[in-house]
Amino acid sequence: MTKNLSRARQARASVDALHARRRYRLATLAALFSLFALIVAWHEAQRPRHPHKDEMPITQAHADDASVAADSSGTPTPAADLVKRGEYLARVGDCAACHTADKTRPFAGGLAIETPFGTVVTPNITPDPDTGIGQWTDEDFLRAMHEGIGKSGERLYPVFPYVEYTKLAEHDVLAIRAYLNSLAPIHYTPPHSTVKFPFDQRWLMAVWNMFNFSEERFVPDPKQSAEWNRGAYLVEGLAHCGECHTPRNATYGLKADSRLSGAVLRGSRAYNITPDKTSGVGNWSDEELEKYLSTGAAPGRPTATGAMARVVENSTQYLTREDLRSIVQYLRSVPAISGGETRAHGQ
Repeated sequence: MTKNLSRARQARASVDALHARRRYRLATLAALFSLFALIVAWHEAQRPRHPHKDEMPITQAHADDASVAADSSGTPTPAADLVKRGEYLARVGDCAACHTADKTRPFAGGLAIETPFGTVVTPNITPDPDTGIGQWTDEDFLRAMHEGIGKSGERLYPVFPYVEYTKLAEHDVLAIRAYLNSLAPIHYTPPHSTVKFPFDQRWLMAVWNMFNFSEERFVPDPKQSAEWNRGAYLVEGLAHCGECHTPRNATYGLKADSRLSGAVLRGSRAYNITPDKTSGVGNWSDEELEKYLSTGAAPGRPTATGAMARVVENSTQYLTREDLRSIVQYLRSVPAISGGETRAHGQ
């Protein structure tokens, strides 16, 4: 009897110790989560709330200073030159590529983008008031482009390249906004994104931003030419070339030390475009690079295929000669990286 009681006490003590260890682990996890939440809250509190001063080296078309016109009913509408400039900038940014799943519904979204964390479906950015961005203010639009935050305060996923768009001057963002507002509104609600847990918790993007995002406008380098600065603004900002041509780190952010060295993204190869003569485009002439960007082909060089062919079709073929030259000049100056995603011979 005594032995049985002793064994029962030992078993009870063992169970109590197990429960105590579980309570300790839960308490530790709760404490760590609370600390994590406090760090996120502190980071959010430190984020600048005032707009950055835009500093641009590029002579603008003064679209931001254009007067406001009125239509036949007397309703104010953006001046034609602002809309025209916004259309060009939207072409450079290749907005249609991601926000058009069905060519009969341009800019109405619905394109499913596969990521390691699930499927993100692009939103409707036509001016429809119910399913698009018709009720967005200019401030809402600026916040999305510059900070990656939607109208309702939700964190946007970085498949929307706000990491690069943050560099855009405010008047360029508002020109794009004016162009989108000029489009025919399309009443269409795209399917919901299906992002895996815990990545479906959008607030976690604040943590991702701590490691992969810095909100800042483009500031020209006074030691460089206006053409170089224009190219930097386009490549690193509006054209967001690094989104495809830069490999990703463990958190799916861009690897800063391998910039533009090529990557495989969603099964599509984006090759090394640094000036390395073997792995990159260092042995391409300026004329060949400009021709490739404007037509998708250059004599004696590979023809653009896959995703790059679509970039040429939707975006780079519309670039002005000045912008093409600026992009090429900037690409000549970035650090040459040997290796990376290199084209095979004859590719």
